[in-house]
Amino acid sequence: MTSQDGKAGATKNDLKMINAAFIGEIFDAIISRMKFIEFSERSRIQRSLRILYFYPDGILVLLDKLIDQNGNTADTIADGYRFLKDQSEVNEELAFITSHSVTTNLSLTIAMVEELRIISSYKDGIRAHLNTIGLLWEFERDPKAVALAAAAVKQDIEILNEQIRRLDAAMRADR
Repeated sequence: MTSQDGKAGATKNDLKMINAAFIGEIFDAIISRMKFIEFSERSRIQRSLRILYFYPDGILVLLDKLIDQNGNTADTIADGYRFLKDQSEVNEELAFITSHSVTTNLSLTIAMVEELRIISSYKDGIRAHLNTIGLLWEFERDPKAVALAAAAVKQDIEILNEQIRRLDAAMRADR
């Protein structure tokens, strides 16, 4: 992998996928409209968005090991695959959250719906990122490049997780 300046190795910008400001805007829109939606649909929306959450004791622990360069890099990368959700489960929830009735009820724009689709594909994209990190290790054997790639993935996961926690807190406060 080459960075933007043509040098070998990954840069943080090469792997950046999530637009933090726009994600915040989407979740702001969802939170502001949730009180106007009936409880059963609200619960389903919350569950659909929660499936995108990455738990701290899963893939994040492995990313930290890669960032800190602790342990066997190849084994750590291989261990990461067991924490990934089945994409069909994520797709089912995505189909619900991006359905016409839900997006209309939440007053989401087409751009917001597209961003939600990108976010949900990020769950499966983690698998691709693990493959990229694995290739970095396989071909470059550069722990710093692996750590940088893992840090970029972790940053995106933390942005997404923060928004989901914010949604959950807003829903608990509105009960």
